Amino acid sequence: MKVKRLTLIALLFATFLIHPLFGDTIPIEGRWDDEYYRSADTNRPPVASIEGDILTLDFEDALSNLTVCVVNDKGVKVYEDIVSAEAGGTYSLSLAGEASGRYQVVLLHQLGYLTGDFTLE
Repeated sequence: MKVKRLTLIALLFATFLIHPLFGDTIPIEGRWDDEYYRSADTNRPPVASIEGDILTLDFEDALSNLTVCVVNDKGVKVYEDIVSAEAGGTYSLSLAGEASGRYQVVLLHQLGYLTGDFTLE
């Protein structure tokens, strides 16, 4: 009984240590999985998060030819790239040097488009 309790406490402690390593998830909205491309194996969209000035995309499924744009609050494109990732992969980009403020990440793919707003501090 004591070993189980110590194990549980250790797991909870480890969770609290790891939690700050993950960025804040960026709420994403838009349209993904266009009917023309819909099938049983349609790829799920990546999940975007921001930690400091690092924007990260986490891919549950493999995805190729995804256009990633970041636009500032004045509508100026500050970043654009076409990326591909394997299932379980991540893609990170640095926004170091960009001014603090509101930004929008835009993801464009043949399966649809997604946008999400975030604040760079």
